This record gives sequence, structure tokens and C-alpha cells, in this order.
Amino acid sequence: MGDRRQQQRRRTYLRGLIAFNQRNSTLECLVRDLSHNGALIAMANTSNLPGTFEIAIHKQGESRPAQMVWLNETRAGIKFTERRSNVISFEAARRIHSLEEERRMLRRRLEDWFL
Repeated sequence: MGDRRQQQRRRTYLRGLIAFNQRNSTLECLVRDLSHNGALIAMANTSNLPGTFEIAIHKQGESRPAQMVWLNETRAGIKFTERRSNVISFEAARRIHSLEEERRMLRRRLEDWFL
């Protein structure tokens, strides 16, 4: 069976973090090769890997939505998909959470000060 990739992948050894279940569940992986359209990921066990997820690749800055194309026990081929407009990056979600927590703390201080 021939290689069906549209673009050549470059070999990598990058840490990846897969998020799914509305970002309530994460799995660590190793990105073994990478192209603009997809990647080969390796992990101890692919049985928990969902069909669609987000993947954040270390040193790339933001997460990308992805879909599983194939898998075996320890590796999976994925393709990157279009980002839905209501999805935000891990970094933006962390910042929003931090700002919400700071807002709650300031509100408590004001309530204590006025009471």
C-alpha cells in the first residue's frame, strides 16, 4: 500500500498533550513526525484515544483540532482539522480561568471592605 500523504512529514521528537471530553481529559503523547496536515503520535496505549480531540504540541504555541485516521496499539496517524469558531486555545482557557479567579478574589475583598 502506497503512502497517501499529501505533504511530506518531518521527523520530530516533541511532547504532545491530547485533550478531549470538553478538555476534562488529557493524554500525553510523543509526536514522532509532523506535517502541515497531520502527524504520527506515539503513546503507551492508544485504546483511550477518541476519534476527535485537540492536540497541543510543545514549542508550537497553541492547540489544534485533530481527527484520528488510523491506529495500532502504540501509535496513531492523525490529521489536523478546521478549528470551530467557539473553540479557544489551552493558553486562552488558562488565562480566562486565572482572570475569573482574580475577579472572584477582588469581589470578596470589596464585599469585606464595605461590610
